[in-house]
Amino acid sequence: MSALAGVAVVLLAIELLCRVLPVSTSTRTGYYVDPLIMSYPAGHSWTVSTGWDLRNPHRLHANNAGFSAARDFVADPLAVALIGDSFVEASMLDPSDRPEAQLERHLGGRPVYAMGFPGTSLLDYAERIRLAHERWGVRDFVVLMERGDVKQSLCGSGNIAAMCLDPVTLTHRVEKAAEPGWMKQAMRESAVAQYLVGQLKVSPRRVWQQAIAQARPAAKPGAGVAAQGATGGGETSGDMKVVDEVASTFFDRVEGHVLGRLVLVLDADRRPISTSGREVSDPARRRFIEIARARGALVVDGEPIFRAHAQRSRWSLDVGPYDAHLNPIGLRLLMSAAAAQLAPRFEGAVAHPEPAGEGMVESRPPYSGRGRGRARKLSFCSNLTTLRGQQGQRIRTLLMQSAWSRPLRCFSATASHCSGCANQVFSDGRSGPWRCVSSSA
Repeated sequence: MSALAGVAVVLLAIELLCRVLPVSTSTRTGYYVDPLIMSYPAGHSWTVSTGWDLRNPHRLHANNAGFSAARDFVADPLAVALIGDSFVEASMLDPSDRPEAQLERHLGGRPVYAMGFPGTSLLDYAERIRLAHERWGVRDFVVLMERGDVKQSLCGSGNIAAMCLDPVTLTHRVEKAAEPGWMKQAMRESAVAQYLVGQLKVSPRRVWQQAIAQARPAAKPGAGVAAQGATGGGETSGDMKVVDEVASTFFDRVEGHVLGRLVLVLDADRRPISTSGREVSDPARRRFIEIARARGALVVDGEPIFRAHAQRSRWSLDVGPYDAHLNPIGLRLLMSAAAAQLAPRFEGAVAHPEPAGEGMVESRPPYSGRGRGRARKLSFCSNLTTLRGQQGQRIRTLLMQSAWSRPLRCFSATASHCSGCANQVFSDGRSGPWRCVSSSA
């Protein structure tokens, strides 16, 4: 009896120690915001850290939509939704280094809605695009894709929240996570259990499967070689078909929800780039980029960006040898490139003096889903001058809105000759010599 009491005391002491230390706590994930979208409970807080020695500890908080984000989501057509998996959530980084904060800084304060969720893939991202558009009126989207997002969209990959393609028929279906049983719910309350699962990555299911495998007779030597030869050795026509179907399904599902710009930011195989600087051959990745551009998306290819970085710096872009997520340097490179794709194509016209009269500037049309469509022309009138500081940012933001929102034809401070202008926007009279901007077909 005394021995059992001693064991209980030791276990209790370990439990209390784990509660004091920054051990990862339960995330309580579920389908709270939408039947096809995995998220956290709104307002939930939890701790995350990496490895047995609890590296990079942080306290995360879910916003009103159930995502780990710095701001609550409200209806705002000027907001940009940043969508992805753990690369977007970036729980191992300081809040100011996460992609949400970096993209917002590069956009000059334009609100960014971080909608990252670990363990998901490309078709899950399409559902978040739908949600952001339907619920908060978001028009512009940045999707940060890691290397496995396309293949992980196959059902059974372990990186699915709901939407996926059958690995045999390539037809789409829904594969949702099961409700947690009593054992999982009990483990959520134990700090020791969270340490084993969250820090040491001990999986009861994997342990059981390994025990069963070891109990079976050993396989004959060379039995797996033939199978490996049948499936290995580079990209196959089957791999390309997967890329085609996943890409087609993704763009079909987001069509009608992207009224502004869709920017796809693709990570790359960074190891050979950092060690030798050589170009990585990845036909499936090239195929996806070709499809994305043909469907009207703007693509930021991380490979040439990372190669240019490797040529001028020896700093790694990984969080560490234990974590291949992008570190703040890598995220800065990609978010800067993404912000450049979101910048208004006509911004240069308002940054310099214009002669009297109208100047025509070509602009990229909203995402059409099936090609680029025809370019729209924006006309600028009456004495444009250099815009600086907060007021310049305000005007540029309104220009951005007027360019992509069909009902908003133009804005004016003092000029009455531009018909349809919303004069009340600058009723404070602080717009100086700037007059108006109007869009025309």
